[in-house]
Amino acid sequence: MASLRQTPGPMTDTMYDIWDGSVLRQFKGPDGEVFFKSNPSNTEIHLAFSMFVDWFNLFGTKQSGKHVSFGAVYMVCLNLPVDLRYQLENVYLAGIIPGPHEPSSYHLNHVIRPLVDDLIDAWSPGFQLTHTAAHAFGCLVLCAVIPLVCDLLAARKTAGFAGLGNLEGKYCSFCLQTAAGIANTDVSSWKHRTWKEHVAITELWRDAESEGIQEKIYAQFGIRWCELLHLTYWNPTRFTVIDSMHNFFAGDLQHHCRNVLGMSADAKPIDECQVQPHAPVEQERELDIAINAIKLGSLTGLNRVRRGYIVALTQANNVRPKTNVSRNPLERLRKKDQVIGKLAYAKALLDWVSRQVS
Repeated sequence: MASLRQTPGPMTDTMYDIWDGSVLRQFKGPDGEVFFKSNPSNTEIHLAFSMFVDWFNLFGTKQSGKHVSFGAVYMVCLNLPVDLRYQLENVYLAGIIPGPHEPSSYHLNHVIRPLVDDLIDAWSPGFQLTHTAAHAFGCLVLCAVIPLVCDLLAARKTAGFAGLGNLEGKYCSFCLQTAAGIANTDVSSWKHRTWKEHVAITELWRDAESEGIQEKIYAQFGIRWCELLHLTYWNPTRFTVIDSMHNFFAGDLQHHCRNVLGMSADAKPIDECQVQPHAPVEQERELDIAINAIKLGSLTGLNRVRRGYIVALTQANNVRPKTNVSRNPLERLRKKDQVIGKLAYAKALLDWVSRQVS
């Protein structure tokens, strides 16, 4: 039987696991003391979990197949050794989000509320086990969910941050950079979000007297109340994590650095580029043009919009443009990194909308 890790290791310059970072070292328990102590109590077990939320097409991702979206909420115990932590039998499926469509950002709160209610009790007072293999006379178990690990869209929806189409363009869960300042790569000039301010604003949203007031708060600050904030220890400005699969293996980090931020080695200086980032007002105008073109089913009108907006709309709805797939594996490998044209995305989006209407 694998032993559960309850204490961070010695401080080193190299981090191999979440236990080597500062979050678990500084994390405070219900009593205000360090939760994961170097000398854990023989009568208590302190467990840390990571939480994952994501959606998938139950029928596969074929362009010609059904387009439905089912979700799953699952948790992993970080106290387990790394080689056991993500084995299927050790992953806790905490909930299934029925389809055929994803719930809205607000309605997702209702889906995860039962889980959060259990986590509140697991934090304080915890639950008492009468007997375990290592504790013949029982022990008290206290649990905390710390990182929320998702792709970008699921993370923003679950943690209460505005989507990428927010008018103010506050697209980051850690800082207050706006779309107008996307070219600013000087980290020292970024204004960071604070936990206290975040909670105060989301409580204003939660307690607003009308939906109209909520919409104004959401548009101005880019955040709203999320169910996880009932966990008094959960810090959305620090615990929201984009998973490594999307960041590295799916190429999101490369895409953002090279294509969004223009950090390609052969990129022109920003003042020489023909395409400049849009200001919030311009973003709103472009999105209005795209939406009107979609309503009219106009490929010509939609093709007038910048490629980035069309791609974002297709990805947000899990739409994939059609591509010619060669039977030759070498040919498929060669074409893998080729950029799909804007027209292909526009056609795929209009085809998808027409199927939804019919």
